[in-house]
Amino acid sequence: MTRDSAFSPPRGLSRRGLGRRAALSAAVLALGSQRLLPQGRGGPPLEPADQAEVDAKYADVIRKYGDRLSEEQKTRVRNTLTNHQRMLARIRAFPLENSDAPATGLRLVPNDTAVPKPRPTPAAPPKKG
Repeated sequence: MTRDSAFSPPRGLSRRGLGRRAALSAAVLALGSQRLLPQGRGGPPLEPADQAEVDAKYADVIRKYGDRLSEEQKTRVRNTLTNHQRMLARIRAFPLENSDAPATGLRLVPNDTAVPKPRPTPAAPPKKG
């Protein structure tokens, strides 16, 4: 084995080819994830109470930051608030009472080791004598 062959890249894979594959993979991943994310378009219309809540939140944002936001940003704020209100509506629709137990409990110690088991004492060495 010569010194040059030890440091040469494996056949069929060059830096340029690796760069192209990495860029293509990143582009496919980015385009694929954009289709998976909700964009605020469409969806069922909000209930009147939910729409009123969105309008109130939007008015508050515009009151605080309206002079600093472009029209595109204002549209995005409204879409974001609408999406959040849809998610909140689903959460609020879940029936839950104060007396309901949590789905999971906090366990600091696993159940099988909750009570420490006594350790066996080692056998005493035989006495010489």
